[in-house]
Amino acid sequence: INPENVSKIGDNDWYLKLLAEDCVQDALNDYLSDYPYLDGYTPSQADTKVSKMIDKLAFDSRQRVHLGRWRNHIRSFSSKEKSAFRQETGDFLTRCASRASSGAPRGFQ
Repeated sequence: INPENVSKIGDNDWYLKLLAEDCVQDALNDYLSDYPYLDGYTPSQADTKVSKMIDKLAFDSRQRVHLGRWRNHIRSFSSKEKSAFRQETGDFLTRCASRASSGAPRGFQ
């Protein structure tokens, strides 16, 4: 994944293609070991969007425990609560792509 090709939040097809990549799931899992939400310390629309896409994919939550924990946490919010989440900045996508392409250990450089 080329970080230069990653901008802000895309459409559903874009999410599915991106999230189907093992390296992206690994990078998200790594990121979520340090952060409670995708876009920092408060929930955003990114959490809602990505969670919906993750639900469509098969992944082993035993291997990606932080991603599984985050997914279950986002699922615990009601639709009304999710609709009140702030808009995302999109920065986590660039960090994810950078982490996936560089193989950097823990955290996004």
